[in-house]
Amino acid sequence: MVLCSHFSSYGSGRWSFWLVVCLASFNDAVLAASREDTVVFELGRPLEEQPNFNWFIPGLKSDGVYPARREHGARQVMWEPLFQLNLESGQLDPWLAVEIKPNDTLTEWTLTLRDDVTWSDADPKAPKKPDDGEPARFKFDANDVVFTANMILQDPDLSAYEAVRFRQQVRSVAAVDANTVTFELKDPNPRFALENFGGTAFGSLIIVPAHIWQAWKAANKDKPWNEFAFDKPVGTGPYTLKEYTKEKVTYVRDEGWWGAKAGMKLSNGSDARLPAPLELVWQRVRSEAESLQLLKENKLDAAREYTLGAFKDAVSNNSNVVGWTKNSEPAWNSACTRQLDINTQPEIVTDNATLAKEPNPWSDSILRGALSLLIDRRKVADAYGGTTIPSNTMFVEYGSMAPFIEAVKNKGYGLSPVADMANAEQLLVTAGYKKGADGVFENGGVPLTIKLAVNESVPTDVEGAKALKQQLDSAGITVRLDLQTNEQYWGWTIPKGNYQVVYGWLSCGSIAEPYTSMRRYTNDTSLPEDDRRFNNTGRWGATSAAVAYKEIVEEMALLPLRDPADQTKPNPKLIERMLAAYRHLNDEMPFIPLVQTPRIIPFNTTYWTGWPTESEPGDPAHDWGSLHLMLQNLKRANP
Repeated sequence: MVLCSHFSSYGSGRWSFWLVVCLASFNDAVLAASREDTVVFELGRPLEEQPNFNWFIPGLKSDGVYPARREHGARQVMWEPLFQLNLESGQLDPWLAVEIKPNDTLTEWTLTLRDDVTWSDADPKAPKKPDDGEPARFKFDANDVVFTANMILQDPDLSAYEAVRFRQQVRSVAAVDANTVTFELKDPNPRFALENFGGTAFGSLIIVPAHIWQAWKAANKDKPWNEFAFDKPVGTGPYTLKEYTKEKVTYVRDEGWWGAKAGMKLSNGSDARLPAPLELVWQRVRSEAESLQLLKENKLDAAREYTLGAFKDAVSNNSNVVGWTKNSEPAWNSACTRQLDINTQPEIVTDNATLAKEPNPWSDSILRGALSLLIDRRKVADAYGGTTIPSNTMFVEYGSMAPFIEAVKNKGYGLSPVADMANAEQLLVTAGYKKGADGVFENGGVPLTIKLAVNESVPTDVEGAKALKQQLDSAGITVRLDLQTNEQYWGWTIPKGNYQVVYGWLSCGSIAEPYTSMRRYTNDTSLPEDDRRFNNTGRWGATSAAVAYKEIVEEMALLPLRDPADQTKPNPKLIERMLAAYRHLNDEMPFIPLVQTPRIIPFNTTYWTGWPTESEPGDPAHDWGSLHLMLQNLKRANP
């Protein structure tokens, strides 16, 4: 039995702090795990030359891409969230924490931690445990949470999105006792817990081990936190770092993981267990073609997001490859649905070279309503190879959003999957347009056209835009596709509102409540362009409907998310105000929802089964923090 493969030191002199980086009881199989004991995940982002697990600071860009500092398995298997957002129920399921509750004014939140969580490193000052003879581990407690929070609050140079968001919201943090922490907010916020502590696509505040970070600071008093590489990372998760190279990162199972020892209850009622894989590898893969070859050869278990063509190629060459459904029809929905954003200004800049302006007919809400009715969303979905479905509302169709989606549909604000040509043409006539002999709608001899901006680096969006053009051209509205580079699309067109109509996903955000997406259309239109960025880029705000919408959504900002009488249900008052605001979206259509965004993530069942599918629900996004849940279901294909 080997208790530790090597020791490392943060600090020197009287501040010397020795820690054990690997204390799990290794057997020969773990030290040299076979392919059958290993799960290989694809990593699409580059790795740095030297390990740096300081997630608070993005690494230097390489070819326009930030390197991985936590997506290479760190937040998926080594670090754990305080809660896991349940995408079916919309609730935060306990993980490192038991519960978090606000006061009546939503200005103070009280977090209660589990009392049996430990870090993966041994405490040299603690006595050995009598049951297994191994050194006791450092406890995870309120000190870690408070230290992490205060470090973020006191250092504005910690620039990761989660750190910036937390700093914007929190005034102070305090430990009540070893397992209880209070957060005093700057303003009331019913979404504080959801926004900061649920392990989802949009990030979760990762708590760091105070004993390690404090030891480094003690030995490096004059150095800022962004110089700490945290290159010998420690977490609470079921895996610890084994090896880091520029091509792959390897983690080994921690036989003493607290979750299995404590019998932590999962959301399905079962006890947490040590995951079956002995090792996990994040392999750097540079292209879809390379990924496809590795998947075919059974050298990859969980791949990147694929195009439909690549997925079909993989399945036809390897019967063990699976997707969300057998043919990924439909694929799993990404959180950001596809839509058309429409500039509501009477004049818009249409040329980034001359800054020329031209009249914008789509500032007329009647025309925008007609446009929505003209669209056959099924045909747009078909352009994605049948992997997606028409959107009913602006929201992603997760179970967590189902109560809000159903409320919108029941109120009559839902979107039809098919075109309504008769009512669309009636609205066009009301707006002053008539169809000419050539079949094109015109007003005063000026044909009705759309300049549709599309990001050419997203092939599926280009196909969706082409399908849209085909049907609108046939309906009498001439569409000119404006294929743009990624840099132009996100650097000039979107943030400055320099478009007429844009194909994209700008209402992204809500995954368990409606406010986050809806507030993106309430920005103050008097703000400078550089302050607007990606919210309300179509400048909707001058009409009485837009003003009323803003007021209602601001009311929503202060409403609790759950029903006070039944925490398993959404707050009925929140649904009521959402519907009041949605009426104005329905009336003026500043954006037009189109389809859900498909995400085809292939898995290989040659060595491992239990991957999430439509028949075995779960979250297949292995680049999210919810991979912890996925690992609980993995089983060896040949036990």
